[in-house]
Amino acid sequence: MTPSTVYKIYEITLHILAIIYVIITGIGTFQFKHDTLVLMANLDKTLVAYNFGLKIFFFVIKRSQLQKLINEIKYSGDKVSEERVKFMSAHIIFITILSTIIVSIFCFLAQYHGEMTVELWVPFDPMDSKINLILANQIAAITFVVPHMYRAFAVQGIVCTLIMYLCDQLDELQERIRSLVHSTDNESAMRVEFTQIIKKHVRLMRYSNTLTNIFKEFFLIQNLAVTIELCLNALMVIVSEGVALAAYQSAWTSWPSDLQRDLLTVIRAAQKPLKLSAGGMATMCIQTYSQALYNAYSIFAVLNDVVE
Repeated sequence: MTPSTVYKIYEITLHILAIIYVIITGIGTFQFKHDTLVLMANLDKTLVAYNFGLKIFFFVIKRSQLQKLINEIKYSGDKVSEERVKFMSAHIIFITILSTIIVSIFCFLAQYHGEMTVELWVPFDPMDSKINLILANQIAAITFVVPHMYRAFAVQGIVCTLIMYLCDQLDELQERIRSLVHSTDNESAMRVEFTQIIKKHVRLMRYSNTLTNIFKEFFLIQNLAVTIELCLNALMVIVSEGVALAAYQSAWTSWPSDLQRDLLTVIRAAQKPLKLSAGGMATMCIQTYSQALYNAYSIFAVLNDVVE
C-alpha cells in the first residue's frame, strides 16, 4: 500500500468522523428543543465545530488551487528569514497546544461534575454509569478534536503563514524602493532594479488576489460564526429576561405568602440575565465586538508607528 493510499484512507476517515459529529450533535441538540437554555448553550458549543467543519470543507475544495499557489511561491526565488520560519511554526504549535489544553480542561471538568461536554446522541444512556459517561465524552472528543479542531488550526496556520509571507515581501519591496538613488553613473542599474521591483509587486498582487479567491468562503464563515455567536447570546439574554416578566404576570396575588416569597426570589434571579462570556472577562455582545475591533485597530496603529 503506497503512502498516498494510506493518507487517502486517513483523510476519508477524518471526513467520516466529522460527519458523525455533526449528525450526533444535531440529534442531541434537537432532543432539547423544548429547553431553550440548554438548546442555546448546546448550539453555542457545536457552533465551533460547525465553523471548523465548513472551513475544512471549502479548503478541501480549493486545495488544488492553493497547492498551485504555494508551488509558485516556492519557486519564485523570494527569501524568507529563518526567524520568520521559526515564528510561523511556533505560532501553529502554540495555538494547537493551548487549544488542546483548554479543551482537555473542559472535558475533565465535565467528567468531574458528571456532565456531557456537549449534548449528543449515543446508542446508550450516558448518565447510566460513569463508564457510559466517559465513553460518551470520548466519542465527542474523538469526533471533534482531530477531524475538526486540529485540521482547522492547520488551515488557519496556512492562511496566517501566507499572509505573513506577503507582508514580509511587501516590507522588502518598501526597503528596496527607499534604497533607490538616482545618479548618472548608476541610472542603468537603477532602471533594472526598479523594473524588478515593479514585476515583484505585480506578482505579489496576483498572489494576494489568488489568496482572496481561495479563502473568501473561509473568511465569510469566520464572520458568520461571530455574528451567529452574538445572535445566540442576545437571544439567550432576551429569553432569560422574559422569565421575570412571566413570573410577574402570573396570578401570584392569590398564592400563599410562602410561594409569593419564592416567586419574588425567582424574579430577582431572572432580572440578572444569562449571558455568554469570553473568559469571564467580557460579555459576548455587539459592544464587546465593537470594542475588540477598536482595540485591534489601536494596537495596529501603535505597531505601525513603531515599524515606520
